[in-house]
Amino acid sequence: MRFLAIIATILTVVGFGMASAIPANELVARNTTTANDYGTICNSASLQLADIEGCYDFLNAPERADLDCWSEGPDSDGHFCSNNGVYVTGVSWPNRGVQLATKCGMAAGRLWQLLGTCGLNGGSIGVMGNTTPDLVIHLTDHWV
Repeated sequence: MRFLAIIATILTVVGFGMASAIPANELVARNTTTANDYGTICNSASLQLADIEGCYDFLNAPERADLDCWSEGPDSDGHFCSNNGVYVTGVSWPNRGVQLATKCGMAAGRLWQLLGTCGLNGGSIGVMGNTTPDLVIHLTDHWV
């Protein structure tokens, strides 16, 4: 467990400098600092650590970490991972029908930040910012 925490911290720091997100209809690289318009919000869910770790491992797997995780549903929501009672959704916020992406490894890093800040309650955190819309990661007990 401690090893995973160390690796997640390293990947998050590296991801800040390396990851980029590209809207589906534009080829403009977006900054990947925490979203200015959407800070961390904690929920009151009751999630299981093993289930959260399963989603972290899935998103951060070597064959997936450098792939784009898209917010591409009908409401600009993307189902990034589900594991038993844990759901990780990526949402374009504010919802303007824009598809956004971030590297799945960056999504895993933000998931780990949520775990560190909100514990097993789940919550939401911005992935990129400075312009809107932003991509927001939701960790909760249902699809957002």
